[in-house]
Amino acid sequence: MHARSPAHALDAPPQCAPSLLLRAQVLIADFFVVLAILAWLAAGAALKVGGSDALITPWLALWTPLFQPAIGLLMAGALVSGGINWLEEKQKPKQ
Repeated sequence: MHARSPAHALDAPPQCAPSLLLRAQVLIADFFVVLAILAWLAAGAALKVGGSDALITPWLALWTPLFQPAIGLLMAGALVSGGINWLEEKQKPKQ
């Protein structure tokens, strides 16, 4: 068996089920949504210190209906992904 060069490692991406790929893409998109939520909160807090409620008021209105589910989805996805990886490692034959 010969070692593959790093250039060959990039040639063929690993094959996975389309549903797994879709779930991964959804979690990646959700991660960036959560980052945007955090940036919005930071900007709103900075403006609040300056005396303006222009950003924090709409952020607070969206906290329960939008932001909490987005954060919950990200957390649940991370836990499920970690659990699936752990189970797959347990089921692999030991070498």
